[in-house]
Amino acid sequence: MSSQPLPDTIAETSAAADPRPSKPALVDRRARLAVAAMFVVNGAYFGTWAARIPAIQERLQLTVAELGLALLALAAGAVGVMPIIGRLAAQHGSRPGMVAGVVLMTVALPLAAVAPSFLALAAALALLGAASGVLDLSMNAHGLVVEQRYGRPILSAFHGVWSTGGLAGAAIGAAFAGSGVTPFVHFATVALVVGLLGMLATRGLLPREVDRAAEPAPLRLPPRPIAILGLLAFGGLLAEGSIGDWSAVFMTDSLGTPEETAALAFAAFSLTMTMGRFAGDRMVQRFGPVTVMRGGGLLATGGMAMAISAGNPIVAILGFGCAGIGLASVVPLVFRAGGSNPLVPSGVGISGVATVGYAGFLAGPPAVGFAAESFGLPAALWIVVAMASLLALFARYVAPPSPAPSTTAAASPEPDRTSAADLRAAR
Repeated sequence: MSSQPLPDTIAETSAAADPRPSKPALVDRRARLAVAAMFVVNGAYFGTWAARIPAIQERLQLTVAELGLALLALAAGAVGVMPIIGRLAAQHGSRPGMVAGVVLMTVALPLAAVAPSFLALAAALALLGAASGVLDLSMNAHGLVVEQRYGRPILSAFHGVWSTGGLAGAAIGAAFAGSGVTPFVHFATVALVVGLLGMLATRGLLPREVDRAAEPAPLRLPPRPIAILGLLAFGGLLAEGSIGDWSAVFMTDSLGTPEETAALAFAAFSLTMTMGRFAGDRMVQRFGPVTVMRGGGLLATGGMAMAISAGNPIVAILGFGCAGIGLASVVPLVFRAGGSNPLVPSGVGISGVATVGYAGFLAGPPAVGFAAESFGLPAALWIVVAMASLLALFARYVAPPSPAPSTTAAASPEPDRTSAADLRAAR
């Protein structure tokens, strides 16, 4: 392997491997809009569901423990289907998965509203989670192909669009709830409108051949780089899920704030994460993925440590806001790195990273809760600090793969380039 410096930005790698005009082709621009619509659809479905959880809990008279198990079924459905969908995406391309995911989510969402019992709700949510897993993995794989055709980072903005769709779904849900509309009518209306949007958007997607592997992916353990990227996804999503579930509780129980003030902690985290995702592509293009991951990990680590130890509500809210910025680019970065690894097909790489990552999202909040029972919530939240620190420690694994060997002179050095020795160590 050549010892010359490797490009650290997506734009440099793409230019070295496949020079393109600066203006994307019409088909690529249409595909970008179509993938963005898919992210909106996925986010809107989940925002819709989240807004009516209290109403469904009240209708079925669920205890907190039963509701927790039902939500566990939602996450388990998503995690369980991802390895299968990764292999199918490698064999058939990512486009069919998006079509199937939209159809399944359109069916599953109203079913959750009419479930007559706890077991029926858990089954409906498992189906909804599986549908989301199909759509989530497929849209990320397709988004990566579109990004590669663009020759510059755009994947983080897709995740920002997902957050926007989730906020819109939650806001519409609050309006429906305030008007006395039943969850079934609400869910059926959203499923019809959003599902139609999703199906129309599929017309702009790239053909399935663009990311279909020439040969079926073999069944084997993931290579070391994919495993470590999965660890990074696990840490980032564990931190994200734990902050989402415990930030307000920490504010009320540990700092004694009223509920309206406590809600500002999660609001700050969500807002800064959304803003960070929209800014993430420019940051990656300017500084490179390794620097963005390392800086984000340090910012999230420092922000959480500040929130836990300051003992002041205002400082804690600022700390949760810093954590949101720091964690914003984790998922786009690790999905991009997993899907771009030459050792595995794109769909398989993303599914390996996503499965481990969403397991962290699933395991994080309960782990913090169990630790809080023994040591108190402030001490338990140091688990989140430890997970965030992993992002900085292993940041070099999000470096893009080496471009094809070239006889041309190396480009002038840019900040934080990853050396060939680093890439050999990653592999």
